[in-house]
Amino acid sequence: MPSHQSWPRGLKAVFCLVVFGLVVGIGQTLYWLLVTHEFFPRLTVQGGYAALALVLAIACVALGTLGHRRAFAITSLVTAALHIGVTAFFDLDILRMWLPDILAGRWQSLLSWDVNSWVYAWNSIGIAINAFVCYYLLRYEVRFFGSA
Repeated sequence: MPSHQSWPRGLKAVFCLVVFGLVVGIGQTLYWLLVTHEFFPRLTVQGGYAALALVLAIACVALGTLGHRRAFAITSLVTAALHIGVTAFFDLDILRMWLPDILAGRWQSLLSWDVNSWVYAWNSIGIAINAFVCYYLLRYEVRFFGSA
């Protein structure tokens, strides 16, 4: 049986990030399910994204645990690209809300740390991490696929 212990350090780091992402995803899904009700009575974009991201994270962790390098890399790449796209959409929605203050030059309201500021910062960190994961997978693992 293949093992992820023989993988290069970069791919092991991606696996650790995916495991961390699964833990965060479970927490976010529970929060959206129990507190904000993003799933019931009507499924929202955030609820659908949370469900899809959770399924993909579980698939990534399972494939990585079983040591299936190629399937793990492809699933991780798809997952990271999905995170970048949807999270950027959410950040653009926050920027749309801030646009009147930006255009009016009311920077005081933008510099105060409210819930939207924290969400925007969290999303931006997530975009950066997922962009790095995509870069690594495209740079090193796609090259691995070409030599097989």
